[in-house]
Amino acid sequence: MKTFASLFSGGGGADIGAAMAQFQPIWGIELDPDIASVFAANLGHQPIVKSVAEVNPNSLDRPDVLWAPPCQEWSVARSKSLPKRVDADIGYAIIPFLKTLQPKTFILENVEAYRKARVFHAIVNVLHQLGYWTTWSVLNTADWGVPQTRRRLILRAVKDGFVPPLPPVQKWRGWYEAVADLIPTLPESQFAAWQIRRMPVLAQTSLVESRNTIRRSTVRSFDKPAPCVTTTWLHRPCVIPRAFIVDDTGASSSSYAKELVHGSVVAMTPRALARFQSFPDSYQLPESRRLASRVIGNAVPPLFAQKLLEGIASS
Repeated sequence: MKTFASLFSGGGGADIGAAMAQFQPIWGIELDPDIASVFAANLGHQPIVKSVAEVNPNSLDRPDVLWAPPCQEWSVARSKSLPKRVDADIGYAIIPFLKTLQPKTFILENVEAYRKARVFHAIVNVLHQLGYWTTWSVLNTADWGVPQTRRRLILRAVKDGFVPPLPPVQKWRGWYEAVADLIPTLPESQFAAWQIRRMPVLAQTSLVESRNTIRRSTVRSFDKPAPCVTTTWLHRPCVIPRAFIVDDTGASSSSYAKELVHGSVVAMTPRALARFQSFPDSYQLPESRRLASRVIGNAVPPLFAQKLLEGIASS
């Protein structure tokens, strides 16, 4: 069995995807001990709890595939008012691992804006010097079965060989299909005053559970993936597309007021958010909602990793 390892491992989203693609995860590195404990509970082995920059790659076994999603400095979700992160250039710490381990395949995943970073181009230059063939593009996880629109920069590099083509794009999977069985269990919630004032915007991003009381009418919904999961979703009641009320004549209305009359507002749970990120239900979430939010929101969607790695395995 081919082996897999990850830097900046988080809760092991990429590693779970690797296991689903029939790779054997052998080690990971995660700085946060709380998140590392979630990784260990789900992967069966403890990751190295250190900064990547503090780990000597000579102490590690060489994996067939090395996966690295570096720092969050370039994330558009990060407030511009926050100070510059001290790990903004932590991506440079990847380079010693590439030079020492030289895995057959290297995959880097990050936000779209990371392609503008000097460190990204430094990594690409090192890969070329080491004899890797590289290709990179911005991909949408929804194109590979993840019920969430999440655009990510993906660099794929193969040592002394062609980079295989991307797996075929799949039909988008709607949010309802992902969480339909969970909707009756979602806790009721309510909109804050500021959300009500912004109702035209919220109409695009709210989940309304049907409690229809009008005879001979039904509730239909857009069959679209959910918008990108962020770590704030557990703390607000609006996360996925609006519902349409359709009566027995086939006429429809997008009136948001009508939706609120015939529905109830619900809040997301960690398990529902994990579904949007394509985590299997067997994935053990921590009891802390805040920790679960961090693990889920920052994770690589396992199904996305699986699809990319299956293409690597078949080549």
